[in-house]
Amino acid sequence: MTMMDAGPRTLSEEAVLTVPFHGGGRQIVGTTLSACTLAGGFTSGGSVLDERLRGLRGLRPGWDGEGGLAPDRHVMARVAALVADPRIRRMRVAAQLVPDPDGGVLVEWHSELADLVLEFLPDGSLEAYVRDLTDGYEGEGHWVEQQRKIVDVLNLLS
Repeated sequence: MTMMDAGPRTLSEEAVLTVPFHGGGRQIVGTTLSACTLAGGFTSGGSVLDERLRGLRGLRPGWDGEGGLAPDRHVMARVAALVADPRIRRMRVAAQLVPDPDGGVLVEWHSELADLVLEFLPDGSLEAYVRDLTDGYEGEGHWVEQQRKIVDVLNLLS
């Protein structure tokens, strides 16, 4: 199941966050989201995210003044699919989209409770940095290694 708006914003145990990757397949970003309640009252980051996506799509090679690669259409499609999700757009903590000079894009959330950075790489892989200040956890690596904490932190940021 992809994260789509399903009326009440409580995700069932079967819900998972999925992101398309090039090749047409899907990559799961998380495990089951048990006890994940996305409460109301979110600020809308939709128009800001749309504007930032347009800006990233407009980057040209050398955008950073030092030969930085522009994100390709595969990277941009994966990022756009994530930030298009209505629940991501309504999160209390808005996502920040940051280009990487290697042609990737970082999707970042930062709050007083947690930090989450998902790095969409040009080779189709997904890396994650997770810091949960409620329990002192900090880790980084391939998203599979961090999947349970990604879900925990998404809940904190919601």
